[in-house]
Amino acid sequence: MSNDHEATIREYFPRMDAGDIEWVVNLFSADARYDRGDVTFTGKPAIAEFYRHGRKLKVRHVGLQFWSSGDTVFVEGGYEGVGGDGTKRQGLFADRWTFDAHGKVVVRRSSFFIGSAKD
Repeated sequence: MSNDHEATIREYFPRMDAGDIEWVVNLFSADARYDRGDVTFTGKPAIAEFYRHGRKLKVRHVGLQFWSSGDTVFVEGGYEGVGGDGTKRQGLFADRWTFDAHGKVVVRRSSFFIGSAKD
């Protein structure tokens, strides 16, 4: 089962980069939760609203690596493109995707690596 989940998440990134928002939204269960940095979207309607109207980045994902265990898929990689304000954006991230018994995502957690101040 985890191989199917990993294949789904491997497909997510090119679809997201191409703007296939409806396919992306349909990955999530009705009661899913998406933890994105310091913001949480709870329920499919809130997640759909974020993807349709709140996500302003126009990026492509690069250097992706995938691992899976049971009902969970892990991803590390980067992104590059522009933000909603037109400024250049790039960075690194890690994702954890957890699926339910019906093959829908119930939890997605995205962490972004922004560095730290030097002493």
